[in-house]
Amino acid sequence: MHLHAASLALVGLGFGLALVSSCSNTPGSPTGSAGTGGSGAGAGGSGTGATCGNGVVDSGETCDPPGSCPAACEDNNACTSNTMSGSTASCNVACTFSAIVFCSSGDGCCPAGCSPSTDTDCSASCGNSVVDTGETCDPPGSCPASCDDANACTRDQLTGSAQNCNVACSNTTITACMSGDGCCPSGCDATDTDCTSGMGGSAGAGGSAGAGGSTGGAGGTAGAGGGMSGAGGSASGAAGTAGTGGEAPNCEESTVPDSPNTIGVDVTAATQLVHKEIFGVLMEILGNDINNGMYVGRNSAIPNTNGIRNDIIEGFREAAVGAMEWPGGCAANSYNWEPNLNPSNTMGTDLFMQLTTTVGAEPILAGRPSSQYADSNRRWLEYVNDNSAHPEWNVKYFKVGNEVWGCGGNLGHEASGRMTYEGWFNAHDDVIAADIGLIAGTAGIWTINPNSSTDWLDNMLASIGGSVDGVEIHDYIYYPDDVPSVGFSDNQYYDIVWRADEGQMAPRIRDIRTIMDRHDPQKRIKIMEDEWGNWLQNWKSNDDWLQQNTVMDAVSTAMTLNLFMKNADRMQMAGLAQAVNVIQSLFLTNSAQGGSDLVKTPTFYVFKMMAPHHQNGAKLAPGTLTSQKITGNGQTFNVVSYGATTNDTGQVTITLANVDLAATRDVTITLDSAAAAYALSAAQVITGPAKDSFNDFGQAEVVNIQTLPAASYQLCGKKLKVTLPSKSIVTFRLDPR
Repeated sequence: MHLHAASLALVGLGFGLALVSSCSNTPGSPTGSAGTGGSGAGAGGSGTGATCGNGVVDSGETCDPPGSCPAACEDNNACTSNTMSGSTASCNVACTFSAIVFCSSGDGCCPAGCSPSTDTDCSASCGNSVVDTGETCDPPGSCPASCDDANACTRDQLTGSAQNCNVACSNTTITACMSGDGCCPSGCDATDTDCTSGMGGSAGAGGSAGAGGSTGGAGGTAGAGGGMSGAGGSASGAAGTAGTGGEAPNCEESTVPDSPNTIGVDVTAATQLVHKEIFGVLMEILGNDINNGMYVGRNSAIPNTNGIRNDIIEGFREAAVGAMEWPGGCAANSYNWEPNLNPSNTMGTDLFMQLTTTVGAEPILAGRPSSQYADSNRRWLEYVNDNSAHPEWNVKYFKVGNEVWGCGGNLGHEASGRMTYEGWFNAHDDVIAADIGLIAGTAGIWTINPNSSTDWLDNMLASIGGSVDGVEIHDYIYYPDDVPSVGFSDNQYYDIVWRADEGQMAPRIRDIRTIMDRHDPQKRIKIMEDEWGNWLQNWKSNDDWLQQNTVMDAVSTAMTLNLFMKNADRMQMAGLAQAVNVIQSLFLTNSAQGGSDLVKTPTFYVFKMMAPHHQNGAKLAPGTLTSQKITGNGQTFNVVSYGATTNDTGQVTITLANVDLAATRDVTITLDSAAAAYALSAAQVITGPAKDSFNDFGQAEVVNIQTLPAASYQLCGKKLKVTLPSKSIVTFRLDPR
């Protein structure tokens, strides 16, 4: 699928967290620093017509006379991709320098996040206090932390990283007319609101310092707004930095109240790794997923690397996406990889592998299913995994066809179709390397029945289970004609969140596990639930695939991911469908309509907030939940969902969801752990004003990650009590003491 990003001006706020407790706490460290004020702006530009060749840089020009226009765009920075637009004949040549973000050996650049093992351009000698070849600074502490040149009419870009000793700055002149960026470029008029005539406003006041708290001082608040009328000044002061954490409180656990909802988390029993692939996405050649979304072309004015938007790449990283499956979906059943290694007009195999390597996601290829394509699929895998130019490329999983009961061969659900598919699968198993995990198709999810003698999955595993490493499972909450993605009723909301766990997703996983346990008690064969999500009515009448994404989607996503984590002994991978602009997406874009905006959906923020559950060796911490019930749409079910993990440092992460549309819910959590106590590292919440609140193009975000108010929770020792807002997801990170 494709991701699209927008040019967004983001203001970060730093927050410390203060515990509310009747006990006496050890004071935290000093308060956050004050925010800096915004600078004023210059005067607006004039609007005379352009005459190329008159020796005057008129409105709409960038150079005059033509001989003064640059003949090439070169910033002597190996970590930028240089693009020239305009022409000398029109006196409007402009250069764009886009940061390279892919790990790719031989291009002379080592982007942030890359290492010598993934990019041979990365220096292994960073830190020796000598600026070696390929470095720009050494030791790392001498590398610039910012590239801000205090000029609102340049786009400041930092490439490389201090950890690789190759930080470099580029400050590209802004030439596009875009309201709200504080700049009025030459040739722009009142359609760019930054070009309003007159002097710039006064500088914003500095942010005030945060007060000290029991777990560290709060961050300084943002400075007040500066002027927006002329070209130049920024709109606001920078946020203050966050206070650091204090010590765990010295108190009595008995002071933490009990609640109607209780969770016992056994940290000592955490042994099962939560696979990062569970937090994966499907990327299918479908709708505006790849083209007109993630892929905008190498000559696009939108900053990109080899055609893939840089802000999309960073968005994948921010959400910590752990796996990507491509080219489908049903598109995989007819995709011929051989002429599409590196096409000029879309993403091919090379670009897909560069993307996954850079993001740190496991690549999953899906190929044509029948026996006649087995040798071609073998060569595809060998091209990737035995590529001497890219030793960092490595595909571990390959799926033999997609939905073979339907679009992958129309084999149906009967025994004859199953036996045909077993022949296809065996043909692949005969020629594909043994270290590749082969994923087998099965019948539609609604047919799986461990008590049926004709069940496809049961009979297939009995027949060829010894060769199968994973099984494709597709399970949507499927209402493409019935439930609107915005404007749904309370009953429709409760139906969706009920199905996200006990109403649909959980019992189907139990049935699959029952069949797998029958044939594979060692749990070698894994569930690969590579398509899941809320499939609702399209948002726009001109795009059958584009859905809006709301608070409801965030709540149901957290519930389903909690469920997947609890099945991590069987579940290796899950692919949200899909990453961009198709069904339940992480991102929405408007590039198909000529825009450059990116919307990060509520589901994106759930992925981001839950990232610690699969990082730093995080393992499932099993537990017990006693939950109040709620009744909606005629169904009665748990009002609270939870998932808990602990990582290699002993930090415990707990994610909770409250499905109640109207009421807060209290939960008390007790940790069984060798640690004496826990201190709060973070408390975060996602919710919104309404059940269908969403983020939209050109508007301030309504649904994102916020700091949970300290008055909403109390922590003492190994006991935590929290009041969950209605229709919310809350994540705590707790550090052992």
